[in-house]
Amino acid sequence: MSTPHSNTPKKLKWMEPFQVNFPRSNREFWKVYSKKAFFRIIIVALGIVLIGGMVLEEEIPGFQMNWPRDILIVLGSAVVIPAFGWMQIALIPPILNIGSRGILIQHGQSTKLIVWDKIEKIRIEKSPLGYALLGINLRENSKVSVYGIASKIDTGTLIAFIEVHWTNKIEQSADISIPSEF
Repeated sequence: MSTPHSNTPKKLKWMEPFQVNFPRSNREFWKVYSKKAFFRIIIVALGIVLIGGMVLEEEIPGFQMNWPRDILIVLGSAVVIPAFGWMQIALIPPILNIGSRGILIQHGQSTKLIVWDKIEKIRIEKSPLGYALLGINLRENSKVSVYGIASKIDTGTLIAFIEVHWTNKIEQSADISIPSEF
C-alpha cells in the first residue's frame, strides 16, 4: 500500500543559484576583508620582509636581498591570497543536501548540518527576481537563514519531501521576514 509521500526521493541535493549566493558571499567577504584589514596585512607582511631581510643580510655573509622584487612579491601575495579566498566563497555556491537527518549545507571547506529538531520554521517563497528561496528559522536564534533553490528542484517535491521528515507545517505566508536583498 502506498503512502501519500511514497514517490518522494530519499534525498534532495542542489547547488544554490549564483544570483542568490554571489551577492551575499560578496558582502560577507568584504565585511571580513575591509580596507583596514588589507592595510594591516600589507604592513605586517612588509615588516616581516624588511626585518627578515635586514637580519639575513647581516647574519649570512654574501647574502643580498633583491628589495624591489621581494617587496612586490609581498604586495602581490597580499592581494592574490585573499582573492583566491574570495573566489572560493563567492564563485563556488553552497551545496544543499536535504535528507532524513536534516539539511546539510556544504560551502567551501565548511559543512553545517541543521537537524530537523532544531528547526522552528521553514518557509519557501518566490523572490521578486523569480527564483525560489528557502528560509529557515532555528529554535535557538531568530535569524533567518536564506538559501536559493535551484530551478531543477520542483518546490512541490521539496515541500512533500520536507513534510515527510519535519513534523511542522511549511509556511508560505508573510510570517517569516526574508531579508530584502533576496
